[in-house]
Amino acid sequence: MRWLVLGVVAETALLCVLGLYLWAGEDAAPAGSPPTRASAETEHRGASSSSVIGRERVQREVAIANEIAGSSTEAATEFGIVLRGHVRDEHGKPIREASLGVGRDGNFELAKTSASGAFAVAFLSPGGAQLSAEASGYALLRREIEIGEEPVQELELVLREVLRIAVFVRGPDGAVLDRRNLPWSRGGEPVVVATREPWSTELPMAASAPLRRIGVSQWFSLQSFARQGLPQTLRDRPDALGELCLEAPPPLHAHLLSGTVRLASAMIVAGPSELEFRIDPEAIRAQRGRVHLRVLEAESGAPLAGAQIELQIGSQMGQTASSDEEGRAELDAVPPGLGTLGVSARQRESLRRSVRLAPGASLDMGDVLLTREVRITGRVLDAEGRAVAGAWVKAAPLEDRESAPLLDRLPTGVCDAAGQFTMPALGRRRYLLMARFGHGLADEFSGDFVVDASTGEVAPLELRIAPTTIVALRRTREEPRDELLIVRRDDGAAVRSASLAEDHFPAALRLAPGSYELALCGPDGRARWSQQLVVGKERLEVELP
Repeated sequence: MRWLVLGVVAETALLCVLGLYLWAGEDAAPAGSPPTRASAETEHRGASSSSVIGRERVQREVAIANEIAGSSTEAATEFGIVLRGHVRDEHGKPIREASLGVGRDGNFELAKTSASGAFAVAFLSPGGAQLSAEASGYALLRREIEIGEEPVQELELVLREVLRIAVFVRGPDGAVLDRRNLPWSRGGEPVVVATREPWSTELPMAASAPLRRIGVSQWFSLQSFARQGLPQTLRDRPDALGELCLEAPPPLHAHLLSGTVRLASAMIVAGPSELEFRIDPEAIRAQRGRVHLRVLEAESGAPLAGAQIELQIGSQMGQTASSDEEGRAELDAVPPGLGTLGVSARQRESLRRSVRLAPGASLDMGDVLLTREVRITGRVLDAEGRAVAGAWVKAAPLEDRESAPLLDRLPTGVCDAAGQFTMPALGRRRYLLMARFGHGLADEFSGDFVVDASTGEVAPLELRIAPTTIVALRRTREEPRDELLIVRRDDGAAVRSASLAEDHFPAALRLAPGSYELALCGPDGRARWSQQLVVGKERLEVELP
């Protein structure tokens, strides 16, 4: 789900810079001449509909936010409907550098509070919207609001302090287990989450992990880059894992996770300052499994020696191997979960297959046939035939119906200034090419195209993309679920996927007009619920069970 990841990265960088500039902008007049209404709004909207997610966009947002933060009501109206106010704690103390987002269907205007807790969010439109506000040490606030027609509207927000709990781990006999020597999944780190209800199933085998923020808590691990923000007394404890910040009052259920496997659960009762898990290191090691396969030439069926194999489960570090003279390869001590198996060889395709490994299982991927390499080239154009610079194209083999959860790891080509792209290391197969532009911002364009490369020759392509339609998603449950949301075309090819346990569960999908199937699938890939969806040009709304 690359468009989701890019959006999160862009928003994070933008919020950090906006916070510094808004803080300075409230206490001192911004340097330089402020942008005019025409220039500022044009630049802002241009940034929202381009694929540039870097310095230029941040500079535009900073200039606009600076003027709003230090302006009068009349000046603020130069930026459309403005929502502004203050963020305070339960005692009325201003909260500095709180992050805010206001929008709908996954498109948010962003802001950060100044030293006095003031914020201003511009370029809003009338109607219902989702508001989110958070700050370090405070519970995430999510609220449905109604934006009126008035050019400037006021809103005061109160954030509640979180309950901080130090988390420790010990062996079955109570002996201290040093966190530096614990047998976690390869390259990963433990994660602790809290939920209102107990889990009856495991987490979904999500390709994107670790799942740090699900349920009603935030997790800060002593193994992560943010460990310096944790108390020194906690960092000095060898059996300490980190700190769990609760966003809802106890009683709650806490769960210790390694990847997508639940290692232990415990109850959090009222008023604790510490939480302890008891685990058996040997039981964790027993969760690991094996994956083996044989690599062959697709044309002759002869073994391919020296083929490169890489297996990545979730967010864990990839494990690598090479095929022997018989084309065989095996990877051992593989953590359970959903992942990607990549197989490549010189002058042959780079093939990816999805992998679902149950705890402690031995998985035989069978014979993997590599065809000779084929290069697919072309241009991405809009409906008027203009080149779309920055568009990206993914290629999914049509015979692989299991690739849906791994769309973020498929081969990708990015268009240059002339809209041209090259898809290297593809094979002699039929592919679904998915062309996208916009990365989930205010405007997104897409198109899906079937390409037959089975003969090894493909003429340069022209892929025309069109505006997408918003399909808003509504959930009836907030707790984690062992399901994946998958969107398929009529021919069964997957074009969108998301885990319902991830913090960035999409508020909306953006689909090109056409006919689709929405399905909720379990860890085994089988659909538990499905619904046919005909997408036109008007916004749709779907309620998931």
